[in-house]
Amino acid sequence: MACSAVAVLIQSFGPVIIRKMALGGLSVAFNRCWMGALFTMGLLYLKGERMSWRILKHSAFGGLAFALNVATFFVAVKRTSIANASVIAAMQPLFLMLIVNRIFGERPRTAHWVYSAVAMVGVVLVVRGSTSAKTGDPFGDFLSFIAMLLFCAYFVASKRARTTLTTFEYQTGLLIVASVVMLPLALLSGSDIQVHRGIDWFWLSMMVLLPGTGHLLINYALGHIPIVVPSVFNLFVPAGSTLLAWLLIDERLVPVQVAGIVVVVSALAIMIATTSPGRATAPTPAPS
Repeated sequence: MACSAVAVLIQSFGPVIIRKMALGGLSVAFNRCWMGALFTMGLLYLKGERMSWRILKHSAFGGLAFALNVATFFVAVKRTSIANASVIAAMQPLFLMLIVNRIFGERPRTAHWVYSAVAMVGVVLVVRGSTSAKTGDPFGDFLSFIAMLLFCAYFVASKRARTTLTTFEYQTGLLIVASVVMLPLALLSGSDIQVHRGIDWFWLSMMVLLPGTGHLLINYALGHIPIVVPSVFNLFVPAGSTLLAWLLIDERLVPVQVAGIVVVVSALAIMIATTSPGRATAPTPAPS
């Protein structure tokens, strides 16, 4: 539980750090992946563990989902407001809950559909509010939605992988796979993957140390707690990211957006708090 809470706090810095860099979204995603892979590889070897084909095999789906998630989300943050991108991403627990329920043979209750409808109203408020704030972008909002779905896939893949891999094995394996996936995506898009400014190396390092460590903590937690627990903690990332954007990069907010954020976070938090994880706790975790 504590790991998930800390992860949320440090992951809130991610969208602001992305906006601080001159690099394009795909370039940021590629450099973040390979730098993260080197960092976690070092930690893996310091722990006395070694890479293997077994690790890459069990990390493959998670690495693919993670690569596509960061690719779409990073581009989205460059195009639309941090408030929009973060709040749309906050819909992840709703879709994840439905996926997990199907996997474990559970059915959502009527109340869950009511909460999801309320949450959708909140998303509409935030997105429409960005029109008056002149910070939103329809295509960026669409990419945020796709990124949210991909993050659901990443969570499910991570939960499954952590039944056979340790935290550092999985984190290293998925980032190696993600780096391989991201390279052709970035090159085919015409993105310049070279880092030309020294300050961007600093911000990339912060991406690895802050949001990157957040992913590491979540993957550790997924081996010990139900998948819905770190998911509900993620509901508070939009509030943190939006507040940091207002404080650090002067991104404009209007009252209707603030109201929409409150509606989304509240509705989803109540929905998950009143849902029993049931048999979602069944998988036996791998060693930490």
